[in-house]
Amino acid sequence: MEGYKKSAVTLLLLIYCSCQVQKQPHSTQSQNAKSKHQISITMDTANFTLPPLKYKMDTQNNNPFDVNAKENIFFYDGAFSCLVSDRKELNSFHDQSKTIVVFELERLDLAQNGGIIKQFGHPEDFKSPNNKAQFMLLSNEENISYFNRNEEVIATTSYLVTVQGKFYGPLSSMVWDDYSTCQAYAQKFSQESGKTILVSQILSISDRH
Repeated sequence: MEGYKKSAVTLLLLIYCSCQVQKQPHSTQSQNAKSKHQISITMDTANFTLPPLKYKMDTQNNNPFDVNAKENIFFYDGAFSCLVSDRKELNSFHDQSKTIVVFELERLDLAQNGGIIKQFGHPEDFKSPNNKAQFMLLSNEENISYFNRNEEVIATTSYLVTVQGKFYGPLSSMVWDDYSTCQAYAQKFSQESGKTILVSQILSISDRH
């Protein structure tokens, strides 16, 4: 009887150890699967089209949609400049531009597939340029927008993601007054369009009418 009990205990121990050994590969597989998922996300974020740069510098030409670039400030007048680290470096772009309204921007977030894939910074506390923080959404590829001219709706293309429910054209269609609303729409639009959307804070607006 005593020998039977010992045999039973030994058998239970063997079964227990066998189960633990079988669980370990499963855990490793889960970790590997998780690592592969993280790598695939990183690779996906690098595989979108970068918009062309119109305004460049001799020393650096990082694209505003470059997730690895260190600089965050750029110039936009319907076309993109390269990134710079100081707003003073944008002066030559102002001189080159023939556009009536131009923007100096600082990038904050990059949205893709309905989520934020990269954060470059946070909204500044300073009030700009109309005594309040303002934001803009730009796409890595051109979008179809609509503007109203003499009660006629006309389609146009631009990199701008217009404020929801507004016709393209006036500043009110380009400028977002609330960061959370702007960021949320960037994610929504990236999911619906399949494009990559850049959320930026407006540092200045030059209206040269």
